[in-house]
Amino acid sequence: YGLIRLSEDWLERLFLAMQERTGLTQERSQRLALRLSTFAEVVKSIVAAAICLVAVFAILSQLGIDIAPLLAGAGILGIAISLASQNLIRDIINGFLILIEDQYGVGDVIIVGSVAGFVETMNLRITQLRNEEGRLITVPNGQITVVENLSKEWSRVDLAIPVGLTAD
Repeated sequence: YGLIRLSEDWLERLFLAMQERTGLTQERSQRLALRLSTFAEVVKSIVAAAICLVAVFAILSQLGIDIAPLLAGAGILGIAISLASQNLIRDIINGFLILIEDQYGVGDVIIVGSVAGFVETMNLRITQLRNEEGRLITVPNGQITVVENLSKEWSRVDLAIPVGLTAD
């Protein structure tokens, strides 16, 4: 637990240093801050999972359990699970590409297929949108083929106000 907390603090400082090092305009800086915070959460999750996995194998080794057959079995099990969970793998790969390409981030307003909303949460597997009625819509990243980003670096409001002919 302590190692996970230390790694989270270190990664937080690393991403803050990366954000401060870039000398960008205010708009680009906010965009980068949102993108880096999303990356930070993803990296923290991956590091925490890796630390937990290493800790489990270290504990089993200290208990006198031979971990070599477990590692071989885990490899075979991993192949079987990867074949069975192709949609999950597609979601994760597509989520990673969305983050790398900066297609959208937390705080953007997007349209994905037939749903639209404010990006509230985003990770490697899913994107959660809050629509104008207040509904939370969860879209697996593997199902996202076309994204319309309505607020990335540019937006406007089209407002029509009807005025009567007799009004001053």
